[in-house]
Amino acid sequence: MRSFVAALVSIAASLAICFTIVPITGGSLDGVGLIMATVCPLVIAWPASALQFYQYERLRETRLALAESHRKLETMHGELKQAHEALAFTASRDAMTGALNRENFMLALKDARCRTGTVLFIDADHFKTINDTFGHLTGDEALKSIADRINACIRGEDFFGRLGGEEFAVFLHGVHENHKVLAIAQRICDEVSAVEMMTADGAVVPLSISIGTASFTRSRDMDRLCKEADNQLYEAKRRGRNRVVVGGNIDVGVANAEITSADLAPGA
Repeated sequence: MRSFVAALVSIAASLAICFTIVPITGGSLDGVGLIMATVCPLVIAWPASALQFYQYERLRETRLALAESHRKLETMHGELKQAHEALAFTASRDAMTGALNRENFMLALKDARCRTGTVLFIDADHFKTINDTFGHLTGDEALKSIADRINACIRGEDFFGRLGGEEFAVFLHGVHENHKVLAIAQRICDEVSAVEMMTADGAVVPLSISIGTASFTRSRDMDRLCKEADNQLYEAKRRGRNRVVVGGNIDVGVANAEITSADLAPGA
């Protein structure tokens, strides 16, 4: 339709030129001239305009198709990014508890951007007995409960991981004062002890944990920090379990810094 209109416009323009120019030049417009002025634009303009409009439509359709392909690619890119982030998150986590796995906890510990901090090493008390008495499924539920209580007791800037078996670790960002460390660690200890866990047949599963800590204010020697926290965890178990032993600051000496909730007065 558009090419037909274009042909009519061309014929009208051709006739207008003939009726204007020919008399000016002293000529006369006869029948042959009128036929040529009509047929030539019709023969040339109609196919040419039809081809032009056809190409325009194809170009418009191609642009629309490209725009749709671009939109789909953006959607796929967003989905791929989300899948990658989800995969990276899953790969960094312990599948059972949702805590960081050992490797990623240690990486996060080394990458922590703070001048002071504290590591808590946490171990579930008598975990082998729980597994042997109530079964491994109950043991798994116990670990999940402990992880949930740890997560509920730490702040957004802190992080925790499962180091393996029944052992967990927490990093307290920017916290090194003994009384603050003890308050947080003791709260975790109390929250775990308050868990009312029962088996399907009504047997009570006792839960408790032991915690050892170590802090830093300058050195950021994370290997030494973890070793000291592990030593204090061992001391907490030696003293009877279900307790916190605050190991002090590795930058000022820790040999005589062992403090438990019974040893440390508020505000110390």
